[in-house]
Amino acid sequence: MPVSVQEGPVQVVLRLELRERVEKIEALVPTIEQSAAGLADAYRLRLQKRIAELLNRGGQVVELDPARLAQEVAYLADRSDVSEEMVRLRSHLSQFQEAIDSQSESGKMLDFLLQELNREANTTLSKSTDLAIKEAALAIKAEVEKLREQVQNVE
Repeated sequence: MPVSVQEGPVQVVLRLELRERVEKIEALVPTIEQSAAGLADAYRLRLQKRIAELLNRGGQVVELDPARLAQEVAYLADRSDVSEEMVRLRSHLSQFQEAIDSQSESGKMLDFLLQELNREANTTLSKSTDLAIKEAALAIKAEVEKLREQVQNVE
């Protein structure tokens, strides 16, 4: 039988467990944001290096158009921008904390928010090739799964 998060010592422990997992997720968000901040420069350097390697193979001398290179870097950076996902993730985490503290039945709301957290982590994973971002997003997904297991005990 499901129990309310607000009643009895077992529920206090459950609430603490949920908060700890939310804090772990919150601690991963800056890692993603910091790694994402340098992606445009990394793309530019990688693209320049790759183009140089391709040109050296053929023995051809070809001028690179700096404007075209900047356009390609901007395109890659835009496709991998996860700032919106991080804003939504933070919002969902805040709402999750509020639902934990709610005096009303919050199980369905918590379950919905977990679905949204998982969606943001998945989108972050699909947008980035950066290892640090992927590791952090996978860790978020793991914490969301642990939260989902615990939320099954909440009305």
